[in-house]
Amino acid sequence: MVRLAPLHDMDDTRRWIDAHTAHRGKTAFGLIHADHGLVGVVVLQIKGKAALFHYWIGKEFRNCGYGRLALRLLKRVAIRRGIQHLFSAVFPGNVYSLAALDAAGFRRLAGVSEDGEDALPFHYLSIPSARNADPDGMLAVLNRVLKAANGCRAVKRDA
Repeated sequence: MVRLAPLHDMDDTRRWIDAHTAHRGKTAFGLIHADHGLVGVVVLQIKGKAALFHYWIGKEFRNCGYGRLALRLLKRVAIRRGIQHLFSAVFPGNVYSLAALDAAGFRRLAGVSEDGEDALPFHYLSIPSARNADPDGMLAVLNRVLKAANGCRAVKRDA
């Protein structure tokens, strides 16, 4: 989902991060381990006080806690930048990512998914935590971010 090109060394990693950061409102982070090098990436597309993100953890590093670490770091970045809502679309079969999102306090935006063939469901986190976030209001915020990020949109479907 982050369209990660093959990254063979730290120079490739820096070029990839610089290319993604060059877009207005977009920030990319490499998750660098002292011994293993690049273990994953996070891409954050900011629109006002909301952001859409995707993250990827290398196959050999999955189920080792790096996804949870990435989400903790992402929340810190969001707080520092004044972001109030974080959104991400996740494949329903991606059990590692779903577990990491759940542990980080993300909730599924009930009945809302991408408008397209994949129709991936969205998960969100409001900062500070809003336990009873209005789904219709969250859908409107999500669509503003999606429009800025890539021109697509999310739709509410019957559950």
